[in-house]
Amino acid sequence: MTIPSIDPAAAGAPPRIERCRACAHAWLTPRGFCPRCGADDASTEDITGVGRVEAVTVVHRAAQPSAVGPAPYTIALVAAEAAPGLRFMALAPGPVAVGDRVRVTRHGDRGAPYLVAREAAFRDGTLEQ
Repeated sequence: MTIPSIDPAAAGAPPRIERCRACAHAWLTPRGFCPRCGADDASTEDITGVGRVEAVTVVHRAAQPSAVGPAPYTIALVAAEAAPGLRFMALAPGPVAVGDRVRVTRHGDRGAPYLVAREAAFRDGTLEQ
C-alpha cells in the first residue's frame, strides 16, 4: 500500500502533542487550553510514538473517500508509552494485532489527516532507529 502525505516535510515525523505546563496532561489535537484543567499554557513536543495496539478494525466500506486510499484499510488504536492515557488512531499499512508494539509516525499537517502505525523494531528491549 502506498501511503499518501499532504505535507512531505512531516512524512515519517514523530507524533506532535501538546502538554499542559500546569497539570502535565497531554493531548494530540492542538487547542488553546488544557482539556483537563483549563489552563492556557501548553508546550508542544514530539514524542517517540512507540505504543501498544489496543484495538484493530478493518474498514471494508468507507462512508466517504479516504485520504489513505480505497477500502479496505486497517485502523489501529495505539496507547502511547510516552504519554500515559493518550491514544492514537492510526492507519496500519501492514498486519497488526492487539498487543503488538508499534511506532506511530505523522503523515500530513500537524499530525492530520492521519498517523501511521508500523511494527517497531526492538533489540534487547531498546528501540532501534
